[in-house]
Amino acid sequence: MEFLESYRQFVIAGVGGMLLLAIVFVVIGARRLRDQMLFDRKLGTVSGKPLSTEETLMLLQDDRDETTNQTILTILPSLTSTKEGLQRAGLKIDIKLYVFILLSMIAAVTALVDFPMIDDWAEPLVAAFALHMIFEKGILKALVKRQKNKIINQLAHALNYMVRSLKVGQSVQASIQNAMQVVDNPLKKNFQSFGNLVSVGIPVPTALRAVGKEIDIAEFDFFVFAVTAHLESGGNLATILQSLADTIRDRTHLRLKIAALAAEGKMSAILLSILPIALFGYINLVQPGYAEPFYTREVGELMLFIAFGLIAVGYYVMQKIANLKV
Repeated sequence: MEFLESYRQFVIAGVGGMLLLAIVFVVIGARRLRDQMLFDRKLGTVSGKPLSTEETLMLLQDDRDETTNQTILTILPSLTSTKEGLQRAGLKIDIKLYVFILLSMIAAVTALVDFPMIDDWAEPLVAAFALHMIFEKGILKALVKRQKNKIINQLAHALNYMVRSLKVGQSVQASIQNAMQVVDNPLKKNFQSFGNLVSVGIPVPTALRAVGKEIDIAEFDFFVFAVTAHLESGGNLATILQSLADTIRDRTHLRLKIAALAAEGKMSAILLSILPIALFGYINLVQPGYAEPFYTREVGELMLFIAFGLIAVGYYVMQKIANLKV
């Protein structure tokens, strides 16, 4: 009977999630008719007055998906930072797919896990908040950091190639196009976005600022400032970019050194968090009756819930202490 009850809850939660998703997509479908008109209007401004950085950044994105995602963000504005994180992490997941995955996981969690001291109607809200925070503050943040480190490492190599191109008399735009041929993704994709913007008439500084705002990396912003200052005031850009490439390499070496020194603290945080969970699992295997009150009594369920919460808080605090920024 307990299995049937859990299965019934799972089905109800799944149907509710699918209905909510269907409502979202009905609203989306009503707005999709404006997509092509919106894109045509944007392209029409290219031949007229100069575009701002925000308007140029919109040209980098797929307008059909952007309008669809904007509908979801209107309903759930808290997902704006998640949308930006998905883009900066290089994941091929838009906000629509993320919402679908989140609803599916909420249905599964609320059907399989009984939250103590929480009403049935509030369980999906608690599960949604917990799953979203775990993904955005934990998994997505780590993926964005890894993607940024890749771009920074590739940027130093690209700057050296640009320096050689500038010394032989090539223009800034040509040197960036040449550097694009020798780097890999994700930086290559960003340089391709720059080339696409320039090809439709966007000025080089504006296109670079739009790409820099999209990836949000300080080292790339330094590169944008150097190129903008050169185009507006002149100067020896090759020397500036060579100095910037050396600075990026020094910062990378310092970052790796700090990561090596902090590895012990991070490993300690992982072990101290896993140890009580592993011990509790071992007790459940060898002495099931000893841990039974944690499942059969309301006070035991509350204690178990608080214990896992304290483990999560302790892990977060220890990681913050060991995670030094350069």
